[in-house]
Amino acid sequence: MRKYTRSLTLFLMAASVWFASCNKESNSSGVLPPTDSSGTKQILGNLFAGTRTITARQDLQVNAGALQVVYGSKNTRLIFYPNSFRDKNGMPVTSGQIQLKLTEMYTPGEVIGNRSSTVALGRLLMSGGQVHLKAYRSGQEVFPTTYGIGFVASSTPAFPPMALFYGNNNNGDSVVTWAQSAPNAGTLVYNQFVDTTNGVAYYMFDSCTSFNWINCDYFMNNSGQLLTNINLVSKDTLGLNKTNTMVFLVFPSMNAVSYMQMFTDSSRKWSLTNNYQIPVNANFHAVSLSLRNGIYYYAELKNLTATFNMMDTLRPVSKTLPEVITALGAL
Repeated sequence: MRKYTRSLTLFLMAASVWFASCNKESNSSGVLPPTDSSGTKQILGNLFAGTRTITARQDLQVNAGALQVVYGSKNTRLIFYPNSFRDKNGMPVTSGQIQLKLTEMYTPGEVIGNRSSTVALGRLLMSGGQVHLKAYRSGQEVFPTTYGIGFVASSTPAFPPMALFYGNNNNGDSVVTWAQSAPNAGTLVYNQFVDTTNGVAYYMFDSCTSFNWINCDYFMNNSGQLLTNINLVSKDTLGLNKTNTMVFLVFPSMNAVSYMQMFTDSSRKWSLTNNYQIPVNANFHAVSLSLRNGIYYYAELKNLTATFNMMDTLRPVSKTLPEVITALGAL
């Protein structure tokens, strides 16, 4: 009897560990709503897993070893050359079907929904759009040697000309930031290149060497301008903080998005770091996104003008995910 009781106890302990492990795995994958005891990355990961539905990921196909042009649903233009793909060992992939996973982001709301920004080295970028792109052959990821990419151009040519930027989210807050492609990479840009197939004008780059996050931008000229911090106080009794909330700044005239990195618990104040300050007199919108106990919260302040060390107030209210997506789409 004692032996049976001991065996039963060990079985129940093992089952408890197994159940806790499975529950944790399901929660981190977004299947279960997060709780306040979850870590920052888990809650925010669930938050942006929801808002990423603002842009549909597209599945496109090309054949390796051939010259081909394909288009995203928002008209992003991709050109693949006979030698555009290589495997993980660096060997050329010259045959077989390649599956492309493409997400296009041309508006500030789409950028925010995908937990991205238009910031490089702490400076704002005036954006012509960004994409996330991955490629696979028979389920195995493949990588680029060089390929062409075109972003839909504005009605007037950009000046200075647009440049190509590569992004990553390998930082503490997991927001995508950017670095300009190497000047010696052979990338060329053609402002207002018009595709005769669809009549669309493009910022066209002929030598892109990276998949993942790709952006078309140029640095905003801050020379001679006074830069300042922005302070936004969150008026809520919900326990919204840096573990479950992110605050973004949208600059509509530049199609640019920055975000606030600092949160002070005692004053419930969001602010920028010194590296991310913005020009005085800039027009912007402020947006906060939160997820707490499985409920979304949203706040926005529109058409603000940056003044020196300005202070304003965010008032988050609960919204459904479709309502959050609609609000982001209107930015």
